[in-house]
Amino acid sequence: AFTLTVPGNIDALKVTLVWDDPGGTTSSSQNLINDLNLVLVDPFGAETEPWVLDPGNPNLAATRGVDHLNNVLTVETPNPIAGIWTARVDGYNVPDGPQAFSLVFSPDSIHTPGNSRAVAVYHASDITEDPGQIATAEFWVSNVGASTDSIAVTISDDVAWLQDVIVDSIVVLDSYDSAYFSVTALVPSAALAGDASTIACHAVSQGNTAAQATDEAVVTAAAVYNMALAAPIGDTVGSPDTYDFSFTVSNLANAVDVMAITVGDDLGWSTIPESHMVTLPIGGDTTMMFTLHVPAEMPHLATNTVRIQGTSNGGAADTATFVMVVDNLILPPELVSPSAETYTQIRNPYFEWTGAADSYTLYIATDSLITNVVRTYPGLTGTNFTVPGGDDLVDDTYWWAVRLFTGSDSSSLQRYPYLLGVDNVAPAALEPTAPLGGYLNNKLFTISFQLAETSPPAVAPDFNTLQVSTSADFTTGVNTYGSLSGFSREQVDTLSDGRWYWRVERVDLAGNSSGYSAVSSFVLDTQVPAIPALVEPVVGSTVGGDTVVLRWDVEADPPYETAPTYYYLHLSGASNFFGETIFSGYVYGDNRAFATAGWAEPKNFYWRVKAIDSAGFYTGYSDASSFVYANYACGDVDASGLPVDIGDLTYMIDYLFQSGPEPTPFASGAVDCDSSIDISDLTWLIMYLFQEGAEPCCGGE
Repeated sequence: AFTLTVPGNIDALKVTLVWDDPGGTTSSSQNLINDLNLVLVDPFGAETEPWVLDPGNPNLAATRGVDHLNNVLTVETPNPIAGIWTARVDGYNVPDGPQAFSLVFSPDSIHTPGNSRAVAVYHASDITEDPGQIATAEFWVSNVGASTDSIAVTISDDVAWLQDVIVDSIVVLDSYDSAYFSVTALVPSAALAGDASTIACHAVSQGNTAAQATDEAVVTAAAVYNMALAAPIGDTVGSPDTYDFSFTVSNLANAVDVMAITVGDDLGWSTIPESHMVTLPIGGDTTMMFTLHVPAEMPHLATNTVRIQGTSNGGAADTATFVMVVDNLILPPELVSPSAETYTQIRNPYFEWTGAADSYTLYIATDSLITNVVRTYPGLTGTNFTVPGGDDLVDDTYWWAVRLFTGSDSSSLQRYPYLLGVDNVAPAALEPTAPLGGYLNNKLFTISFQLAETSPPAVAPDFNTLQVSTSADFTTGVNTYGSLSGFSREQVDTLSDGRWYWRVERVDLAGNSSGYSAVSSFVLDTQVPAIPALVEPVVGSTVGGDTVVLRWDVEADPPYETAPTYYYLHLSGASNFFGETIFSGYVYGDNRAFATAGWAEPKNFYWRVKAIDSAGFYTGYSDASSFVYANYACGDVDASGLPVDIGDLTYMIDYLFQSGPEPTPFASGAVDCDSSIDISDLTWLIMYLFQEGAEPCCGGE
């Protein structure tokens, strides 16, 4: 066994065993001849074995265990506890001995043969503290040897921040007992951010001075941020006016800082730049320049408090203020017409303003600051003016303002000149996209459209108008929806059922129009059709012949256009309509005829119908009806197969007056063209047999 003295605070303990194996033969079941084992034992007797791979599954992660295949074995454990460890080498099977081997230790200084003394030192944490403040460093000194020991402890630092230095303080500790030490350090008031003191705690075993350990705690001066702004002196300004001002920004912190400077005020005047970023070294300062823009029409002697606000990345802040006073004895006229934002097709507009002055000058420009002036009309003595012919304004966006003159003095222009847009270009045409015909079954739907061409350059803002009408010429039932900014409209208002026509146009605020689009239409039908009522054959009746006609009632059309209704007919030989289907499909009308060739007889048939319309509604099936199909001769009441004779008359009399059996099929006795048998059918037979009357008529033949 090999004794290892492991200090505290190491990342890993690693021991590797290597030996030269004699080697196996080609017929041997394994190549390894001399098999050694390696085990690492911690101070408390817990054993750690080498990492081994599964030869049958080499892709699997290694596990700890005994390795009988290799002559290089490694045991590694992370963050080992401090104390006396043992590396044990065993000969599991050494047929060709003795076997020499080598051990490699990491760290390489931990092999201490025969040693039973070991110490460890741990610090609580590193510390960051503000300059001028006290920091407390804490340490634990542990006896991690095998027996009681006297340990000398010394605590010192490298830059003399410690207030108390400990030198060779002796503590007696049982095995795995610890002693607590704390020292205080004063961070100098002048310390810069990041300045640091390293405090070392060094412990030495008095039983074996080779057993010693050291740990360090670092005390770092924190960054403390502070800044200062020096405000300029207030002044007097005109209206409009610009005012340049400067001020000093200072970094009073113990660290480099990044500062953001912004300028604001009570009256909303603008500054250039709006803000500024600056990086200042420790103790550094800089001068910043800003320009304040005073708008027009500010009242005379108005005051405005300007605030300079500074904030730093480190959290420092400062504010400086100064006051500006406005000197503006003459205010400009008040603009009247055209109003603040007007669009027109007129190229010679009329202008009007109010005020009292000797004269006025009208300015028309293509920018709101009235710097790009395209028309100037000075010396106007009245408060209105119309642009003369020959000075026509081309299509563009303009701003207009007026200055008044009194004696040798004059006013400024208006703070907010009025916008005037001249536009004579029609917007791009529109085209409908949906619905384009068809049927709708919900009153809540979307009408959509799109540009039919590229929009031309325009001055006045465009918007869309939608018209919906009950007539194709838009003379009745017209609903108009204007000022649509998008290219669709959700129809949340309820339109009545029927056919509707719609169209769209694009217009602008100057009154230009694209003209209405082509007309599209749709049918709104929100009513579910009625369930059909089955008419004939009458339920339970017998029919025959080469053709059988199934007929049902059709709902009467309302006084407006609806979605076409059609029907789904199901004819079956089974009462539950499963199997024996004769027909299952759509029928466009109120009846369907079937050729009976190949039909078995007599045979019961069952049928039902449901209604469907083109708007997407459908009903459930009607109640099922049935009939019997059987071929018979009309008037052959006694089913003799012979032409109508006295025997049929006798059978009819017996059925009607003597409770005799009914005709088979029953329909053969209904000879007067209806579906019942009564005295009129008897009369019909008598007239046919003896008075050359009409032939028997069964089932409406």
